[in-house]
Amino acid sequence: MRSAVDVYVINTIDAALNREDSMLVKGLVKAIGDVVHLSPKLMVSRTPVDTRYFQRLGVDAVTYGPGDLSSAHGPDEYISVDDIIKASEVYLRLIDIMLNDRTMPH
Repeated sequence: MRSAVDVYVINTIDAALNREDSMLVKGLVKAIGDVVHLSPKLMVSRTPVDTRYFQRLGVDAVTYGPGDLSSAHGPDEYISVDDIIKASEVYLRLIDIMLNDRTMPH
């Protein structure tokens, strides 16, 4: 038995992908470790995030924020106040690292 399937591409989205040696990526990994005491999983974003527009222009950019992806952009989407506070602390630590950490080349 033979079968055939026709596939039509109706939309494409550029992936958002950082270099692991990016100072911004290294700084964010360190900031997350310092604040949340976790080692984040680096991954390719195949979702339509704005990071890709910056990267297309050569700007080093990352996607990071509070909340659980399983509840994102759905009918019952929510973010806990604790997650917002923790993400804010990570952002502040990242700024401190990028501006003041002598172990991070600028």
